[in-house]
Amino acid sequence: MAAVFVVSVVALLGWAYHHQNQPTYDALPQPRLRAETDIVPVSGPRAGASQNGSAPASAADVVRPSPATQIYIPNADADLRISTDVKPLDGCRRVIDPPHSGPGFGGVFGCTDFAQPGTTSPSLTVVAGHSSKDLETAFNRLYVQNDRLVGQLVYLRTEASGDRWLVYRITAVHVPSKKDLPYLPQVWGEPGASTAGRLLLVTCRQQPHVTPAVLNYIAVGRLVGLR
Repeated sequence: MAAVFVVSVVALLGWAYHHQNQPTYDALPQPRLRAETDIVPVSGPRAGASQNGSAPASAADVVRPSPATQIYIPNADADLRISTDVKPLDGCRRVIDPPHSGPGFGGVFGCTDFAQPGTTSPSLTVVAGHSSKDLETAFNRLYVQNDRLVGQLVYLRTEASGDRWLVYRITAVHVPSKKDLPYLPQVWGEPGASTAGRLLLVTCRQQPHVTPAVLNYIAVGRLVGLR
C-alpha cells in the first residue's frame, strides 16, 4: 500500500563534513551491460513494456526482494555517471540521514526499513545519499541533472540478483522543501494505491548561498525489467 506518511522528517542530506581528507565514497568501474534491447520485462502491473516487445518474463526471471549492493546510473558525460556500492541504512522512516563520517559516508545507502528491491517487491524502495557544496559525493552527480534525469535508466544489483541488474526508469523528479516532502503523494504514493516496484532516489538540492540545504531532490523510478 502507498501512504508512507510515517516519514516525519527528511533532513541533513545536504551536509558537508569539513575535516575529511579521504574520498567520501568508492567509485566503481562502469559495468559491462548487454544492449538495452536485452532488458527482460517483469510480468505483472509493476512492469513496463520491454524495449523489444518480447514476451513477459518467466519464473526464472523473478528476483526476490533483498538489499541493494550496487547502483549504476549511466550518462554520456563521465562526470555525471554514478557507479558505486550501496550500504544498508536503518531508521529511514523516522529520518533519512546517512552517516556523516566513516568509510564511504558520501556514498549511497539503501533504507532497510522500506521494501527491498526485487521483481516482487511489495512497495517502494528508498535509496539515499548526501550531497554537498564542499565535498565530492556520489549524489552530487544526481541533483545537478535536474529534469534531465527523467527517462534515464537506473540499475540496482542486489544480494539476490547475482550478476543481473534490476532496471528502473526515472518517471519524475521533484524538488520539495524538506518540511513538505513527507506529505507529497506524488512521491510516496496516493493513499490506498500500490507502490510496488517504485524506487525513490533521495538527496538534497544544493543552492548557492543557502546553507544548510532547505530543499530535497527526489527522483521517482519505476521497475521495468532485468538486464
